[in-house]
Amino acid sequence: MNRHKLGAVAGMAAPVSFLLAVLFVAASRPEYSHYTQFISELGETNGTHSWVMNVFGFGAFSILTAIFFISRADTLAESEHPLSGRVALVLSLMFCLGVFAAGVFSCDTTCTPEVATVSQQLHNFASLVLVVLIAAIPVWVYHLGALSHDQGYWWYSRVTTIAAALALVMMIGSIEDRDGTGMYQRVLVASLWLWIALFAWRVYRADAGRGNS
Repeated sequence: MNRHKLGAVAGMAAPVSFLLAVLFVAASRPEYSHYTQFISELGETNGTHSWVMNVFGFGAFSILTAIFFISRADTLAESEHPLSGRVALVLSLMFCLGVFAAGVFSCDTTCTPEVATVSQQLHNFASLVLVVLIAAIPVWVYHLGALSHDQGYWWYSRVTTIAAALALVMMIGSIEDRDGTGMYQRVLVASLWLWIALFAWRVYRADAGRGNS
C-alpha cells in the first residue's frame, strides 16, 4: 500500500476514532447531555474516562488527519495552484494542531468556569484556532485542482462549509443559556468530520483506480 492510500486510510479512520471516543465516554456518564454540553467536557480535567476522549478522540483524530493532509503534499505541489496548495496544507495542519492542543490542555469542569485555570485558558486558545480555521478547510483544499472537477462534490464542499459556519454561529449564540449548545457543536463537527472522511475515501478510490489502470 503506497503513502497516498495509507494517508487516505488515516483520513477515514480519524472521524471514526473520534466518534467512538465520544460515544464511549458519554455512555460512562449518565448525566452527560449531548444536547446541552460541549464535546470538550468529555475530556474535562478529572472527568470519568476523560483520558479516552483526550487520547483517542482529540489526539488520534488530529494525528491521523495530519497524516492524511501531509500525504497530499506532493499532489498539492503539482496542482494548478501550488501556492494555494501550500497555504491550504499549512492551514490544515494548524487545524490539526488546534485539535491536538484541545486534548492536551483539557478544559475545567463545564468548560466555562468563573475562574479559568491555565489549562482552560490554553484550551480556549486552541478552540479559537479551530473557530478561525475549521469552516475554511473544505474551501481551501478543494480549490487546489487535486481532485476531479466533480460538480456534485463542488457543491457538497460548499454546503458543508456553509452548514459548519451556521452551526458555529448558532453554537456561540447558545452558550449563555446552553440551550442546544451541544447539538449545534455536533452539527458543526459532524459536517466537517464527514467531509474529511469522504475526501479521504475519494482519494483512496482515485488511487485504487490508477493502480488498476
